[in-house]
Amino acid sequence: MNIVTIKILIFCLVPIGLMLLYLSVKSLRRLLFGAMAVELPYLNKTASFHVNEVGKYSIWHKGVLLQKVPVTQFKPIIKHVETGEIIALKSSVFRPSVNGFDKARVLLYHFNLLDKGKYNIELTEGSSVSKLEKFISKLVPLKEANLSQYTIQIRKSQPFYITMVSILFTVFSGLMIIGGFVLSLLAEQILC
Repeated sequence: MNIVTIKILIFCLVPIGLMLLYLSVKSLRRLLFGAMAVELPYLNKTASFHVNEVGKYSIWHKGVLLQKVPVTQFKPIIKHVETGEIIALKSSVFRPSVNGFDKARVLLYHFNLLDKGKYNIELTEGSSVSKLEKFISKLVPLKEANLSQYTIQIRKSQPFYITMVSILFTVFSGLMIIGGFVLSLLAEQILC
């Protein structure tokens, strides 16, 4: 095989990597920007929402950037209205966040809804973070948040394994793009 054919084949990694990058970033956006089921102002403490699609959902807290938010003062409880069943919440390990210029949103919990219907979310006494996070939040010298601008959101989410595969594909596609470009330029020196 001549060197030009090899360069072209190696350079084909670039468009393949670009397509893979597009698909993996699109999948990651679904985690961060899923459809919102309800937005609960913190001062209201309770809200109802209707679920038409079963699956994985997540609880986010949203507030003004660089202010101390009350995550150490509440714990959400979600109940199915018809059955009275309390939904098990799983704490988020990595705590992904979405930041704007003045507001930020941070993931607190994941949970699965297996039944369609009406649900209630209630903010009860407790803490939504670990003891270590609570200790660190006491050390950080930020001013207290204006609670009228602080909200809790429930959003449609995706399974954890899809998120991890999307992250791996994003890294792999970046390597394909860079590797395809660099190796196609250096193919003559490498093969000769």
